[in-house]
Amino acid sequence: MDVFSQRCSVWASEQFMGRLAEHKRLPSELSDEDLRAIAQHFLPSASSGMIKTLTGLAKSKEGYVATIERAVGKARFISEQRG
Repeated sequence: MDVFSQRCSVWASEQFMGRLAEHKRLPSELSDEDLRAIAQHFLPSASSGMIKTLTGLAKSKEGYVATIERAVGKARFISEQRG
């Protein structure tokens, strides 16, 4: 990092290191409450049943958040196609 700082005049290593110092360790798995909140974020108009379905789907796959995002995106695409 020191060599890069010398070669690049716009590089702010202090800022980078400061941001690294403010890290937090996240849990290895998201809670049901977290998954419900994420599903609600991606699909605010969803019914409680839809949120429950998205939460269950996310728990059955790797990449919880991406699973919810893909499912909501696919559902939107299909609904737009069907009018």
